[in-house]
Amino acid sequence: MVKLFQNDISFQYPWSTTTLGFWRKYPNPYATHVLSIDTLSRSLDPKTGALRTERLMRVRQGVPKWIMRILGAAEDTWIREIVWVDPIAKITSMVSINMSLSEYVQCIELISYTPDEASPNNSTLFTQRAHITSPPAGLPPYAPSSGPGQPLSKSMSRILRKVGAKLETSGVERFGMNAGTGKLGFEGVLKGVQEQMADETR
Repeated sequence: MVKLFQNDISFQYPWSTTTLGFWRKYPNPYATHVLSIDTLSRSLDPKTGALRTERLMRVRQGVPKWIMRILGAAEDTWIREIVWVDPIAKITSMVSINMSLSEYVQCIELISYTPDEASPNNSTLFTQRAHITSPPAGLPPYAPSSGPGQPLSKSMSRILRKVGAKLETSGVERFGMNAGTGKLGFEGVLKGVQEQMADETR
């Protein structure tokens, strides 16, 4: 089964300001679930000027504790993301996928920042799409065994299916919660970027 989340927001800042703010988005007081971000690689296309960055995020998303106990999962989870910035086309895009609990649920998030057609010089359209699937497509349904050569019992398979369904639901709920607070946090970051840019031009 696949659950979807989508979100569209128009930020009243130019694309260049919004893209600069993207790199300064964390930490902020509205995104305490993001614990750390490490840059794994960064490359620049000499022909197009497009920047590609790969990062690793450590987050604490509030997975239900009963699920953590069943799966023996850690409270902190890891997410891999790849970001592209195309300065000519004025597109900033990102794709991310969970690395933790990936044998039970797969979450792929796609976001983009582009000039808003309503006011392309002064506002930026943020689009967000998340696809949450359990069990992950193309993978066997959960762990193939409970030990070396020991297949999962039917009761354990049922339990894991329920866990997967709950992970899907809680994932969508978490995206919804983060969308509201994320907007507030990013607005604060963008305001700070704009003020800094104004100070530097004086």
